[in-house]
Amino acid sequence: MPADSSHEAETLMIVPFPSGTQYGSTLEAKQREEDHGGDFVASLKEYMGAAPAESERLDVAKFIFMCLVVVGHFSEPFYLIGNKYAGTLMHCFYAFHIPAFVLVSGYVSGELDSRRRKQLITGLLIPYLILQFIYSYWYSVAYFWSAGPNTTAGYRREPGEMVKGWKLYDQEWNSWTFGWPFAHLWYIMSLMQKRIWRPFAMELHFPVLVHVFFGALIGYTDIGRFLSLHRTIVHMPYFLAGYQMKRYGCFFPYASSVSGKVAAHLSLAFIIVVGFISEVKHLPLKVWFQSDPHADVFLQYRQYGGLFQLCCYLWTMCTMITAFSLIPRPADVGVKKQDVEAHAAGATRLAARALEADQRPSLPKHTCAWPHGFRDPFSRSCCTLQ
Repeated sequence: MPADSSHEAETLMIVPFPSGTQYGSTLEAKQREEDHGGDFVASLKEYMGAAPAESERLDVAKFIFMCLVVVGHFSEPFYLIGNKYAGTLMHCFYAFHIPAFVLVSGYVSGELDSRRRKQLITGLLIPYLILQFIYSYWYSVAYFWSAGPNTTAGYRREPGEMVKGWKLYDQEWNSWTFGWPFAHLWYIMSLMQKRIWRPFAMELHFPVLVHVFFGALIGYTDIGRFLSLHRTIVHMPYFLAGYQMKRYGCFFPYASSVSGKVAAHLSLAFIIVVGFISEVKHLPLKVWFQSDPHADVFLQYRQYGGLFQLCCYLWTMCTMITAFSLIPRPADVGVKKQDVEAHAAGATRLAARALEADQRPSLPKHTCAWPHGFRDPFSRSCCTLQ
């Protein structure tokens, strides 16, 4: 090898990889992507008044969406027996409340470092396994193995049936596995998968649009509810959209001006009308669950399932914009703004104390801080000077 080539190779080997980049990414491509995205977001902020979301605003939004989840689960049995009011209500907010939760989860998602990888196990996987066993076993005992008469007000309850005409599962515990999340536990499994996949998804150009395409096609498979994979893929665009909003400091704006409030309330009225029409025309509620194959949801129109899913994405984003614009400001509902500077100062003091403790000289081997001749309460032997 020529001397110049050897020197050039040596130089390339010792040049450190610049910080702030990810494996598999080139600096030029990332810079072009940042410039293009920054220009678009700057225009969006100027036009819509979008700004970063405060943590208090996200807390208020999550509380409201959790209330909607409770109302939805309470209304579902009434919907199944033909109650039009329950059906209209569910068609209205089932279109956005779970996707909005996913978007907020993406917004607060951080880099998947070592600490957060451990949290995936301790904070998501282990709780899922424990709760999956508890809930599944309880459901089997209560609704499959329960003794006594199987009648209520003259109605013979079928095995597994919680209320008339409605059950969570058709099979009891012996036929289940941990691969089929029990009821609401699907969100824990799905959230873990989204957080794992997100760094890989961000390596793609136009990651949100690419995953919209994936979400439209997944319904042509039979994956269904196994490990919540179907929902994970369908909801991934919302998760990535939330992450991108945090990245560029751009979130749904409030309806602050008079014209904005009028537009938001007209949009809300339109959503209610569409929900009522959907109920009258017998649009299946499964459309908003986004957990089953197109063949199970759209039946004879299953070949158009991908197009229907694209329409669901569009409608969901419109309803989310309306919902976030009408969510009250934290101060209006008694939520105090956190003193970020005080929290940062406190964290700095704790970090300084920890660093100071790490830098203290350690005691010699086989010694302890107890006086000579005293017994260490955490040891079987007496402390002796070495």
